Amino acid sequence: MTDSGVTVTGADRLIASMKKAARDLSDLRAVNKAVAQSVAPEASMRAPRRSGALAKSVRGTGTKREARVRSPLVYGNPIHYGWPSRRIVANPFIVDTIDARKDKVADTYEKAVEQEIEQIRGA
Repeated sequence: MTDSGVTVTGADRLIASMKKAARDLSDLRAVNKAVAQSVAPEASMRAPRRSGALAKSVRGTGTKREARVRSPLVYGNPIHYGWPSRRIVANPFIVDTIDARKDKVADTYEKAVEQEIEQIRGA
């Protein structure tokens, strides 16, 4: 009787490159930062203006797991999301900007994932 086993050539390299891709995709800090920084200028332009301080304060940052576009000003959230009991109507300028740029944002993430997938090698 003959042995009819299967030999996989390059399995170690395939496993190692897949593990590396998984590690790299678990920390999207650079991509998240790039996305947030691409959205922030347009969000700043859409911000309501009285003094201009809110518009000037909009920043984009990236963490391991998320892109953040925000203002550190204490009144930033009430202006953006509204505060009905204070008769402040929501002006979701950041969300509106992200919505307007969703295709570009999705493309940026898609390219980052594709770059990682392209690094996976077998034999």
